[in-house]
Amino acid sequence: MTKCDQAAYTTGFDEDMAMLWGAQFTKDELASYKGLKIDRIKFAIGAAIGEFKVGVYTAKGTALSEITVKDGDVDAGTVYTAKLPTPVEITGEEDLYIAYNGTVPGGASALIIDAGPLKDGGARVSLTNGLTWMNLATISSIATDNNIYIGAYLIDGESGSTTELAPESTTAASLGFSAVRATEEPISVVYTAKAPKAVAKSAAVPKPVKFNVYRNGEVIATTTEKAYVDNLPSFNIYTYYVTAVYENDWESPATRSVSVNRPIAQKGVAPYALTGVSNADGLNLSWQSPDRALAMSYVQGTKIGGLGLTGSDLTPHAFIRFAKEDLKPYVGQCIDHILFALYSTDVTDVAVEIAEDENIVYHQPVSSVTTGWNDVRLNEPYLIKEDADLYIGYTLAHKSGVKPLGVDAMEDGTFPSDPDKGDILTNSASPGYWYRLSVKYKLKYNWAIKAVLANDDQLVFKKQGASGITYNLYYEDEKIREGLTDTFVIIPDAKQGNYYVTAIQNGIESGESNKVFFFTGAVDDITIDDNAAAEYFNLQGIRVDADNLTPGIYVRRSASGKASKVYVK
Repeated sequence: MTKCDQAAYTTGFDEDMAMLWGAQFTKDELASYKGLKIDRIKFAIGAAIGEFKVGVYTAKGTALSEITVKDGDVDAGTVYTAKLPTPVEITGEEDLYIAYNGTVPGGASALIIDAGPLKDGGARVSLTNGLTWMNLATISSIATDNNIYIGAYLIDGESGSTTELAPESTTAASLGFSAVRATEEPISVVYTAKAPKAVAKSAAVPKPVKFNVYRNGEVIATTTEKAYVDNLPSFNIYTYYVTAVYENDWESPATRSVSVNRPIAQKGVAPYALTGVSNADGLNLSWQSPDRALAMSYVQGTKIGGLGLTGSDLTPHAFIRFAKEDLKPYVGQCIDHILFALYSTDVTDVAVEIAEDENIVYHQPVSSVTTGWNDVRLNEPYLIKEDADLYIGYTLAHKSGVKPLGVDAMEDGTFPSDPDKGDILTNSASPGYWYRLSVKYKLKYNWAIKAVLANDDQLVFKKQGASGITYNLYYEDEKIREGLTDTFVIIPDAKQGNYYVTAIQNGIESGESNKVFFFTGAVDDITIDDNAAAEYFNLQGIRVDADNLTPGIYVRRSASGKASKVYVK
C-alpha cells in the first residue's frame, strides 16, 4: 500500500496556499486491510509553515482522526511518527486520504516529495477543504511525476500487531508533546543551496482566464468580465453562483450563491373566449369583455361588507367550497385567476390558496392589496379534478378588532348566504378544523371570492380558395393592432402562428387571452406519428389531450410552432 518512496525533494508555491495534501487510498486498495485500524501517521515538512494538522480524511474532507502540530513542534527536514487520538478502522467501503492540512506560505518549499514515478493517488491535493481533490501536478509545474511524502501504520484490532502502509526505518527521539514520537531520519535532498535548481523553484499558480456563471446548477454563460446581466426566462426562484476557470482548464470552487425570486407578472383578468373563424375575407377573431369571463363564485351583490376575528394569533383562511359532484361541468378546465375582496388593508401575510378535501395544495403570496376587489394571477394554473371537494380562497393575518375579510353585500344592505358553500373558515388550516360561519358563529354571509376559468387555446384552419375598454391584438407576442373598440377583428392577410388579445382599461393592460393558432397549410402530406410530445388539435380546431389520442388524423404543433398534419396509429 506504499504510495511514496524515500523523500527526495521539496517544493512549494509563489503564493500562500491553504490546502490539504497527501495520498489517496481507494476502497479497492483498502479491501485487503478491512478490519485493521490506522493507528499512526508518518510525516515530514520541508519548511516551517506554522500550525498544521495531519490525519485521515474522507473523500469529502471529513476528518476521521487528526493530530494538531503546533508551530515549532517539529523541525523541517525531519521525519516524525504521530499516534492518532482515535484509530480509524478500515471498512473497505470508502476511499481514505492520509494528508496534511494547513497553509503553505508563498515562497516556502514545504512540500516533501519523492523521486517518482507518480503512483495512482500518490500526490493528491484539495483547495476546497477536502470537498474536491486533484493531482498535485494540476497546480504545480515542478512536481508532475512525484509522490507526496506521507505514510501510516495499521494495527490489528485484536492482537495489536502493526502493519506499515509506507514503511521506512526510524529512530525514536523525544518531542515536546506526549502523543507524538519523533524520528531523526534525514531527507536526502532538502531545501538548501545544493538542491537541484528545478526543485528549489516554487511551483507557479495558474491564473484565472474566464468565469462560468451558473443558474440553478447549470452553466448559462462564460465571460471574461466581472459582471453579468441575465434575462430571466420565466417566473421562478433562481439561484446563481460563479466559478473561475484557469489557464490549465481547472475550475475553482463556487462563490457564495445568491437567489432571486421572480413572480409572475400580476395583470388583470384577460379578455375572455377568444375564437377564430376563417372565411373568404381572412381570419375573423372575436372575444368577450373581461367581465364576461366564466367565474366560479357565490357572489350575487355589488357591494362589500367587512368581517374580522377577535383574539390572538389571528390568521384566518377564508374559502368558498365546491362539492365534487358540482364540479363535473368544470373538470379538466384550469383556474388562472383568484379574485377576493378586502374591507380593510390593515393586514399582513396575504396569500391566495386552493385546497382539496381540506388539504391546502396551492399557496401563492400576494405582495400588495387594496380595499375592494384584488385580482391575483396564478403562477401555475390549477387543473380542476373530479375526485375531491374544491376550496378557493385566501389567508391573511390581522389584529383583533380589525375587519378585513370581505363579504358579499347587496345594494339594499342585505347579505346573501349559501351555507356550507360560500362561508368556509379555518384558523389553523388543519383537516377537521374547517368550519361554516353559519354553524360555528351563527353568521349568514358569503365570502367575496371568485375563481376565473382560463380558456383553451384554439387552432383555426385557413380555408383554401364593453364601455371604456379597448383592445390590443398580438401576433407571436408582437402587437399588430391597438385601440380596437369592437370585440372582433378581421385580418385579411393573416400569417400562420399564434394570435391573442389584451384589454386596456383605465390605462392598464390586462394579461393575455387564450391563443388562437392560425394554420395556413393544406390538408395533405399526411405523416405517421407515434404520439410524440407536442400539442394536438382535431380537424375542428379544438385542442385535444396528447396522452389520450384515438387513431385518426390530427394537426400536430411542435414546441417551435411548426404545424403539420399527422395520422395517429
